[in-house]
Amino acid sequence: MATTIDRGEYNDFLGWLNRFYAAPEGLQRPGGLTINGVADLEGVAAWTEVYMNSRLRGESLQQAVDLVAANIRASQEWQQKHTGPTPPSPPLLPWVNPRGAFCIPGGLPGSPFGDGRRVWDPAFGCMPPDIQDRMISAHRRRNHNTLEYQVSGKPYREEYPELAVDPTRTRNDLLRIRNGGLQTMIAFDDTRWPDLSYLQPVADVTQELVNCVMGIYEVNGVVRDPNIVLLLLKQARAMWPKAKLAVHFTDLMAGESHGLVDFRRAVAEAGLNMLFFQASGWLYTTKEVADRGADFTRRNGGPEMHGGQTLSDGVVQFEIYTSKTFREEMTEEENVQKCDDIRRQVPGKPDGAKPWISVPFTGFMDGGSE
Repeated sequence: MATTIDRGEYNDFLGWLNRFYAAPEGLQRPGGLTINGVADLEGVAAWTEVYMNSRLRGESLQQAVDLVAANIRASQEWQQKHTGPTPPSPPLLPWVNPRGAFCIPGGLPGSPFGDGRRVWDPAFGCMPPDIQDRMISAHRRRNHNTLEYQVSGKPYREEYPELAVDPTRTRNDLLRIRNGGLQTMIAFDDTRWPDLSYLQPVADVTQELVNCVMGIYEVNGVVRDPNIVLLLLKQARAMWPKAKLAVHFTDLMAGESHGLVDFRRAVAEAGLNMLFFQASGWLYTTKEVADRGADFTRRNGGPEMHGGQTLSDGVVQFEIYTSKTFREEMTEEENVQKCDDIRRQVPGKPDGAKPWISVPFTGFMDGGSE
C-alpha cells in the first residue's frame, strides 16, 4: 500500500542523512551533506530515491532508513573508510546498583531536539557527539552511574528523530558512554516484536558494552500477553547472556502486574534479574507510592514473601514523575526531593523477628540524591 510522505517526514529524513554522512559510523564527512560549503545534490537525490521508493512500497520509516543505511555501507566510499577489523571493546564492567535519571528537565540547553532543554537519555543516539558528551557530563555532575540507551525506534513520539537499527552507531555510542564513566542500560523499539532477531547484529558487536537489558518500555502495556512478555525476555537473554536482565511494566499502583509475567518462569528460563517499578506518582502521596513499592520490594527483593519470586538484583525505582519532568511541570529539584522521600519510606519499620520484611529499592533511574 502506497504511503503519503509529508514535508515533515522528508525533513526528518534529510536531517538523519546529514548526520549519518558526518558520523564516524557513516561517511565521516565533516560537512555532512555539504562539500566545501556546496550541497551534495547528487547524494541527496540518490538516497532520496531509495527512501521514497521504500516508503511508497508501504515500508515503515525505520525500514526505509535501514535500507538507505545499508546501501550507503555498501558504497565504495563507505568501504574505504571502514577497513580493518572492529577494534576490541574494553572488558564488561561489573554491574552496580543503578543511579540515574533518564529525564533531566532543563539539563541540556541547546539540545537540537525535543524542547531544546531536557536531557532525554533514549535520544542519545540521535545526538551529535558534542551533545552526547554534554549528556554524559550532566549525569556525572549529579553522581549518576547509569545511562539508559535506546537502540532503535522513536525515542518519544515525534519529538526526536527515529533511530534506525545501526550496529556500528550503537557500538560507538555505548563506547562513548562507557568511556564517559557510566554503565549502560539498553531499551528496544516498542513496535518490533515478538521476533527480536533484528537485534542480533547489534548484539554481535556489543557483548562487552551492555551492562543491562531492559527491553521494551512498559512491555505489558505493549504486548498484553504474559507469554509474549516471557518470550521477549528469553530472546533478550539469549542475545546478551552476560548482561543483567530487567522487565519494565506500566503503572503498578492501580493494578497487580504480577499476572502479566510468570516471575518464576522468567527467572528459570530467561535469567530475569530485576523489576523496574513504575508509578504515576503525581496522583498519590509519597507514602502511598512507598507502600506500593514496598509491596514489590518484599516480594521480588526479599525471600519470596507472599509467594513472590526473588530477583537477584531486586526492584529498582524506575519511573515515578517522568511524565511531569518531561513537560517541565515539575522541576528537577522537586522530583529529586520526592523520589528521595519515597525511597526513605520504602523499607518501613524493620520487624525484629522478620528483618527481611524491610527491603529497600536497589537503585533509581528517575532521579535522586542518595
